[in-house]
Amino acid sequence: MKCEEICTDILECGHECCKPCHGSFTSHPPCSAPCPRTCPARGHPCPGKCGSVCPPCMVTLERLLACGHTATLSCFQDIDEVECIKKCDKMLECGHPCKSLCYENCDSECRFYGNIQLSCGHSVTGRCTPKLSCCVPCQKQLACGHPCPDRCGQPCATQCQVMVSASSAENKSLGTLSCPHTPKIPCFLLNNTAQDLNIERSYKCTEKCSAVLLCGHKCCGDCHKCTEQGLHPSCPAACTRRLLCGHRCTAKCGQSCPPCQDKSFFRCPHTKTGAKCGEPPKICKEKCTWRCPHLKCSKKCGSACSRSICPEKCGLKLECGHKCVGICGELCICTECVKLDIKSTQEVYINIGCGCPNANEDIKKHNSTPDVRLFECPLCRQPVQFSNIYKQEYIQCFLNF
Repeated sequence: MKCEEICTDILECGHECCKPCHGSFTSHPPCSAPCPRTCPARGHPCPGKCGSVCPPCMVTLERLLACGHTATLSCFQDIDEVECIKKCDKMLECGHPCKSLCYENCDSECRFYGNIQLSCGHSVTGRCTPKLSCCVPCQKQLACGHPCPDRCGQPCATQCQVMVSASSAENKSLGTLSCPHTPKIPCFLLNNTAQDLNIERSYKCTEKCSAVLLCGHKCCGDCHKCTEQGLHPSCPAACTRRLLCGHRCTAKCGQSCPPCQDKSFFRCPHTKTGAKCGEPPKICKEKCTWRCPHLKCSKKCGSACSRSICPEKCGLKLECGHKCVGICGELCICTECVKLDIKSTQEVYINIGCGCPNANEDIKKHNSTPDVRLFECPLCRQPVQFSNIYKQEYIQCFLNF
């Protein structure tokens, strides 16, 4: 029969065997009592069994590393084999902190980006690098008195390039040009006594030409180019010429005037907008609107009228308080407001739409010349848009144009 009692033999460790009786011919199993041993480093109790090999001590605690930082480590860990993962607290040569980890080698190049104070006293925003230069203009003055054109921190220029008048140059050959202007040369050449013809030729007149062109405008080209080439560039000013149609040219003064793209001046009372300038006018089929209390036209608007100028005077009192000296049924005219000296009380004055008081004979005489142009006012030269009195004359003038 198998013994059911507990073995109470004393083991080598001093504990009693607590396993079922196994007889005297069988060795005792490992002791299962709590291990009474402690870790040799800090005396922490072993968490294993008495009969088992003690495991590495896993108690965690704050340990001081060789770099001076502390880390949470297990008791058994060797601090000489631990890599510190905290940020490096060393300063680089530029004065900024190293951004590597403590166990890593310090940066060979600074990784700082921000506002950096330079040795010149100015500050810049950027990445810290030995090649970082100041972008502020140099505040120093050259020996000639002109400001240094270079940037702060760079060697100042030895030859001032500011263009100055050559009238006081010691080398008199630099002070003459083939044009009326006084040449401008770099400042450093003022005291240059070398008779160098290449230098003389290399610094040409920098003034604008300003010669009066045939059009009346001043030339805006470079003086030395106009002098050398003997030719002025095309005038870039707005064209002041009036086209034959009466509109102003929209091209540049030095260009050929292009075909007019505006609407024609010619239009009758029934037409809201004129045709394209240069196109023949359409013959209006509406009834003619030329009428007054004494006479009335019975023809179509586009045909020759069946009536003539009314022989009666208008005589209406105008808003200015003066009496109209125009013809009955036509646009009113005040000769007193425009201070017109009436030649004769029998003279017929007509307003052809522009407001100018013109004598009938003056209008006919002005528009009977062989000049190629539209029917216009003798005083303001404005093309006539519409007039019942001179309808046929200006239509024929337009067709001839």
